Amino acid sequence: MRNSFAYRFGIGMLVLLITTIVSCSSGEPKVIPIDTMKYITWDLIKADDWFGRLALKDSLAAQRKADVKMYEMVFKVHKVSRERYFESYRYYESRPIEFRALLDSVNALSDRYRNQKLNTVNNR
Repeated sequence: MRNSFAYRFGIGMLVLLITTIVSCSSGEPKVIPIDTMKYITWDLIKADDWFGRLALKDSLAAQRKADVKMYEMVFKVHKVSRERYFESYRYYESRPIEFRALLDSVNALSDRYRNQKLNTVNNR
């Protein structure tokens, strides 16, 4: 009776079900969603811009690795590790359509930020 097709099929389905449950519940997903990635990327761009301005004023900033400290602060604020961010970035970079969506989202954030700044200046 144990060699019957129904028995083997049932065992196979049970193994498949257990494998699916274990793989789905193995913690947080490895790839950060685009809606989260866009904010992290935008904050990294702003941190890089800040460091560029600082480096013009302070020649020792590069030696103190102020840029790395700023990046680490961005990752900490967003509760994501550096490795996970770059793993996700490489994932999107290898998928042109999704990468384009990420870059367009970051560009839209940039436009929104610039428009808010302009409106603030014009309303004074």
